[in-house]
Amino acid sequence: MALAIARRERLCQELDRLYREEAFLGKPAAGQPFYEYYYRQQADAFVAGYCHKAAGLLLAVEQTRDNQGRALELATALLQTGWPDIAAHLRSSGSMVPFDSFWHSPQALSQSEKAEITRDNFCVFLYLANLLHKEIKNDTALFELIFTNCVKEELYFRTKFAISH
Repeated sequence: MALAIARRERLCQELDRLYREEAFLGKPAAGQPFYEYYYRQQADAFVAGYCHKAAGLLLAVEQTRDNQGRALELATALLQTGWPDIAAHLRSSGSMVPFDSFWHSPQALSQSEKAEITRDNFCVFLYLANLLHKEIKNDTALFELIFTNCVKEELYFRTKFAISH
């Protein structure tokens, strides 16, 4: 998720603003060797720096503390800004969100998006659905294929990191 956010220049600017205005965010999340390695394998130093900022916000959503609600609000707004088509689909769906119909619809993604399922789009779809308390109808071959590929990639990096360190 952090990498998906950090790859969008507009969201990087928004992260800078959030870190200036929201004192509870403190310093960007850093110091975790796995994440540092992962970010640097996936992106240049500039994007890796924003990965830490995005991870700090996402971790604030998951941690139980005084500002968890505010962090949830900020993360949801950030993702809705970065992926308005996915957000609109999730908001307009009932509690059970069809996965395949969104990706197969030619109108699903605006001209600013690639009309394909990227790892970033897939992760945002899953995470934003979770933030909005939606359940994804995930019993399809398409969902299984993409989910499996993402897990394999994640396991590859975890294994590579464990072997080299």
